[in-house]
Amino acid sequence: MQSRSTHQKKVIYDYIVNSKSHPSINKIHQDLLEKGENLGIATCYRNLKSLLNEKKVIQIMTSDNVAHFDYFCAIYPKTA
Repeated sequence: MQSRSTHQKKVIYDYIVNSKSHPSINKIHQDLLEKGENLGIATCYRNLKSLLNEKKVIQIMTSDNVAHFDYFCAIYPKTA
């Protein structure tokens, strides 16, 4: 089943790609609200889960069990 691409998902993905850190879901949600985006925390969770399943982002767990996110950048092997 293919996942829908929504405005909210694009905004979340773009935020992660352009982030200089590995933001938590709460940081993503708060910053997007401050930028005027109208999205709930449940929408953030749902779209991050979808982006994880699509392998567009990765999840990084910290020692205090908080999930942080980064975009997935595939490294291509050199060709001979």
